[in-house]
Amino acid sequence: MELKQYTSDDFMLYYALTQHESVMRYITGNALNEDETARKFGKVMRYNENNRTTGHYRVYFEGKYIGYGKITISNKEIEVGYMLLPAYTGRGLGKKLLATLIDYAKKEDTVYVIFAIIQSENDISRNLLKSFGFQTVAVYEENGTRCERLELAN
Repeated sequence: MELKQYTSDDFMLYYALTQHESVMRYITGNALNEDETARKFGKVMRYNENNRTTGHYRVYFEGKYIGYGKITISNKEIEVGYMLLPAYTGRGLGKKLLATLIDYAKKEDTVYVIFAIIQSENDISRNLLKSFGFQTVAVYEENGTRCERLELAN
């Protein structure tokens, strides 16, 4: 598994993910059009331009682009997140990607908490996170969506 920070030239790779209903169902609730994706990608780029050791990443497996990985830091906490293109789900790659993200996150010396936010309906992601030792620490509603915060147990 290889992670490379998104650059301004990677919009179409990012859009390849966000235009899929199945990818975005538990993130935004629905697929994004090009304008919506451009706004999200702008935020990705602003973060990446100011951070070299954490960020939003293109994910490659065996030389092929398979999705997105997120390792963002704020207030001594790291959030991890992930999206896979539909052709790469159900093959154990989510597990490999999460292991890679956790390894990267643990390299940050000043971090006390590694966490993920999911929609409460996303059983697959919850089970994946729990298989790595994440535990639900909060359930809340955001913009009409029930969400969970899971933290990696020390």
